[in-house]
Amino acid sequence: PSLGLAGMLLRSPSFPSYLTSSATSIAEVYTDRVLRISREPDAGALFPMQIVAGETSARESFRAEVVASETRNVLLRILAHVYHCLQAHFQNERSRADSDAGPCGQSSPGLGEPHDQSSQPDSKVLELCHQIASQLPLTLEELGGMCVAVYMQVKDFSRKSLLAAHRLPPLPLDKQQARGLEDTKTVPSRPMYLGHFQQLIHNETNSPQPSRSAASLHGNMDTLSGEKAYLSEPSSVPWQFTMALRLIQLVRLQSSVPPFVLELQDQLEQLNGQSCSGLAERRDQAGAEYPWRSGLAPLSTFRVSQVPLRRSQLRQFPRQKPLEVVDGLEAVLREYAGLDLWTEDAEGPGPGPQLEAVLLRRSVLLALVLRHLCYFHPKAVTLEDSPQGLQQRLGVTMENLAQIKELLSDLSLENISSPDLASSTLPEGCKVFGSSGGILVIQFCINESKLAFVHMSGTWMLWANCKDNTRVLSECGQAQAHFDFQTPTERAEPRPAPSE
Repeated sequence: PSLGLAGMLLRSPSFPSYLTSSATSIAEVYTDRVLRISREPDAGALFPMQIVAGETSARESFRAEVVASETRNVLLRILAHVYHCLQAHFQNERSRADSDAGPCGQSSPGLGEPHDQSSQPDSKVLELCHQIASQLPLTLEELGGMCVAVYMQVKDFSRKSLLAAHRLPPLPLDKQQARGLEDTKTVPSRPMYLGHFQQLIHNETNSPQPSRSAASLHGNMDTLSGEKAYLSEPSSVPWQFTMALRLIQLVRLQSSVPPFVLELQDQLEQLNGQSCSGLAERRDQAGAEYPWRSGLAPLSTFRVSQVPLRRSQLRQFPRQKPLEVVDGLEAVLREYAGLDLWTEDAEGPGPGPQLEAVLLRRSVLLALVLRHLCYFHPKAVTLEDSPQGLQQRLGVTMENLAQIKELLSDLSLENISSPDLASSTLPEGCKVFGSSGGILVIQFCINESKLAFVHMSGTWMLWANCKDNTRVLSECGQAQAHFDFQTPTERAEPRPAPSE
C-alpha cells in the first residue's frame, strides 16, 4: 500500500514545487543556525562580539546564496534517502522470497541495474525509482565535481581505515626499562589521530590480525583474509558515502556515465559491504603477447590495496606538479630495482627479520607507486618478480622519464585549469583533454610510447589504469574516455581536435 501512495505523490503535478519548498525550509533552518554566530553575541566563542549593525545587504545576499546552494543539497539528500529506503525494501523482499541467497561475497544488484530474472524487482518499485531519478537537479557536469570530491574522500577514508587495523608499535615509556620483548608488550600502543574520521574508524581488538609474513604480500593473494579485516564495518562508514552511492545509482537510471563513475560506485559498494571483489585486471588470454613479460622471472600477484601507507611516507612524494610525480617515480623505481631480493648468492638476506623487512619494504614501494603516484583502481597487480618487473608492468623506462622531465621543466602546471593550459603554448607531442569536475588529462608522446598525467583536486597522478593484461598499465588510449562527462547528444557531435 505504501508504494501506491508514494507513486501517487511522485506523479502529482505539484510534487516538484512541494519538494523544493520543503528543501528550502530545511535549508533556511540550517543556514540560520550556521550564521547565527555572526548575528548574535556568543559568550562561548573565542571572540563574542556581534557584527556591527548597519548595512545588511551584503549579509542578506550571502545568506540567500547559502540557502540556494543548501536547498539543492537537501533536495539531493531527500531523493537519495527515498531511493535508499526503496533499495532496502527490495532487498528485504528478495531475501524473504529467496532464502537460499548467494555467497556473501557476491554483490547485490541495485534497482534499475542489470540482474537475472530471479532478482527482478516489482515493476512498481522500478517505476518509482525512475520517477525519483527524474527529479534530480544534477547535471553530468555537476556530477563530475561531486564524484571527484567523493573519490578523494573515499581514498582518504580507506587509507585511514587501513591504518586503524595496523597500529603503530608500542612506544616504551622508558627506553632503559624496555630492554626485552616482554617489557615492550606491557606498554600500551601509541594513539593515532585519524582526523575527520576519528569517531568513525575503529579497530576490533578481537578480530584476527595478519602476521608480518602475510602482510609482506609475498606474491600470494590468498594469504590475506580479505578487505573486511582491515576496513571498518559497514555500520561505521560515513552516511555521506551511502548517500553518494545512491545518487550515482539514481543518475545511472537516467543516463550513461563514464567509467570513472563506475569505479567510484564500485568503491562505495565495497565500503557499504555490498561488494568484496572490486574491478580487477582481465584474465590472461590464450596466445596473446604480453609486452611486460620477459619470461625470465616468475609472476607474482600483490594486493596493494591492503598495504598501510602512513602520512610520513606520503610526504616524501609530493604531487603538486607532474615533475614531482616523475621524480617520485624515479626514486621508487631505483629503490625497487636495488632491493636485496633478486640475488641468488649467499650474500642475500636469509630467512628471518632481515628478509621480512625487505619484503615489507617492497610492498610499501608498490603501494606508493600504484596508490599514491599513479591513478590505479584495481586492488591487485600482477608483475614479474624481478628488478625491472615494476618498470615493465608500468610501461615506463628511466629514459622516458628523463625526457618527460625535460619537457615538464619548460611548463608551469601549478594551479592551472583546462582552458588556461589549452591556450598556452605546448611542446610538440603534448595533448590536453579537459573534463567536468576540474579533471585534466595531459598526454606526452615520446618516441613510440605515450604517457598521460591526470590532475584532480589539486594533485597530479600518472595514468596507470589499463586493466587489460595484454597491455602495460600506462597505456593511455582510454584515458580521455575514462573521464568523459558528456551527454549522449554531446558524444554524438564531432569532438574538436585536442590542442597540440
